[in-house]
Amino acid sequence: MPYPSDLSDAEWQLLQPLLPAPKATGRPRQWDLRLLLDGIFYLVRSGCAWRMLPDEFPPWSTVHRYYRRFRRDGTWERIHTATRAGAAVVWPRGHAQRRHPRQPERQNHGKRGAAGKASIGYDAHKKVKGRKRHLLVDTQGLVLKVRCTGAQCPERIGARQLLEPLGAQFPRLRMVWADQGYRGELETWLPEKLGWRLEIVYRTDEKEHKERLWETARKRRDAGASVVEMWAGLKSGRGIDRSWY
Repeated sequence: MPYPSDLSDAEWQLLQPLLPAPKATGRPRQWDLRLLLDGIFYLVRSGCAWRMLPDEFPPWSTVHRYYRRFRRDGTWERIHTATRAGAAVVWPRGHAQRRHPRQPERQNHGKRGAAGKASIGYDAHKKVKGRKRHLLVDTQGLVLKVRCTGAQCPERIGARQLLEPLGAQFPRLRMVWADQGYRGELETWLPEKLGWRLEIVYRTDEKEHKERLWETARKRRDAGASVVEMWAGLKSGRGIDRSWY
């Protein structure tokens, strides 16, 4: 019986051309790449330990080796870029259709979990031990770039590490929305370094907040998702939500 995290035939046809070709020399592949990907997606969705991978999949050590190999050789980045570009042009006419989104949103999110010790820090202000994820997403909620830092890293430093290499990658980007944690020197650094405008979204009183929520809900219904929906999608994968990997 297939698992909910298994790839469909249509999804496999999309991903197969993006995977590394087998080497011309050396030992031939023993396991099918589709089965290996199913094992990886099962782990991300369920949040189980590597050694608890069900017997329907290849040995956990093999799945883990391919997971790390795809991370090192850029396969995951290549898959993400291709699927995001495809998703940006499948919205119905009248929606925000952009291959190079102009108005991303950025948000950080502290997480507790079993991540590598080198990437874990302590945020004394929020009293949280773990990591911060700085995400750049477009107004449809599609992830453009992610940067993980220790929880002790200030938002403005993490944002600079995230955004600095992206000037040539998104040439049509003009404005970035962010929460109050990113205000300060980043507001002057971003226009000077990359020529982008940073707009900080401030908290409002309760009545205005409710009005904005209704207005935002209507805009999302008409124009797509946002960073909130993106976080909801990430949290559906327990391995990502708890930073196990």
